[in-house]
Amino acid sequence: MKFEYLSVALITSLPAASSGQNVYAPNLRSANAKPERRLGRGDSEPKGNGPFDGLCNAYDKSGCRDSELEDALSDWECSCTFTTIITAAGNPSPIEGPTGFGTNTQCDPLLTSGDAEGWWDCLSSPEAGPVVVGNWWFNQDAANGAFVFEEGSVCGVIDGTELDSRTRFQLWEPKYKNMRLDKFTEFKVGYDVVSPSTSSNSNQGYLNIYMRTGETSTAYYDCRFDFLVPTDEDSGTLLVDQDKQKGNSASHSSGDSNGCAESTTIKEYLAANSNAVLGVGNVEVYAFVLNTGSTNENNVDLKTCWSDITITTTDGGDETYVDIYEFTTLPSGVFN
Repeated sequence: MKFEYLSVALITSLPAASSGQNVYAPNLRSANAKPERRLGRGDSEPKGNGPFDGLCNAYDKSGCRDSELEDALSDWECSCTFTTIITAAGNPSPIEGPTGFGTNTQCDPLLTSGDAEGWWDCLSSPEAGPVVVGNWWFNQDAANGAFVFEEGSVCGVIDGTELDSRTRFQLWEPKYKNMRLDKFTEFKVGYDVVSPSTSSNSNQGYLNIYMRTGETSTAYYDCRFDFLVPTDEDSGTLLVDQDKQKGNSASHSSGDSNGCAESTTIKEYLAANSNAVLGVGNVEVYAFVLNTGSTNENNVDLKTCWSDITITTTDGGDETYVDIYEFTTLPSGVFN
């Protein structure tokens, strides 16, 4: 039998070490993203919802179970869920890509001078877009498309006919870099195809998950799974767990392709690579990418909006971690 507990505490500034914020941007959350921590370690007195209300965390407020508790409640299993909600606010005006290295004349001098933290803060400032919001880097390496924030969503907009016209939203969250793949539970995102492409070849949107065979892999990813938005639905929820059938996969030419092409699910890839980890590798800090449009296709007139992103992972034991990203617009008057 299992019971969970949930208490709420509003956190206005979470330290990078405990919250999973980007270590390069300690002010990122307070600048353009408001985090709310639910059942964070030590944030508030936990409460149980089982018959022994309040005892789930009675002996150790930083964890869920210990020997005393197990002795006292030998017939019960205690599980903990830690939820962080990040409200990410961005520009309601379209911003064209790419926005990556060498493209931002305002922020790039900071990186050139060795101030990586200042550079990341700059990218997340309204004066620079912002192009980084809540650790999501928008259109870092994608051209011929724009992104725009709306109330409740962030959208990719394609107005060109180039074959590589698309948008890519990358989550540069350090805690997912080199996370063991067996700790990944699910990625869930709402999608709304506001305007389908007038090209018959267009892909409306998909999620990339990048993986490597192990933390010691030096490849620029060993395997990538693509999970596509259904072409026969205008809106819905894309949910990817370890049993979700991939839509496509690709192994990098310099990587270890073991199990990539043969596996149809993340669980199967794990069976072939028991030490597999999340992350694209190299110096880049992302594992999850949301795409509007796709390469080698004409995606003209496509607009796909993404909302309510939920990423669920575990510690490999009784603790579950849920990160929820909610999108909205920054108030008027904050831009140059």
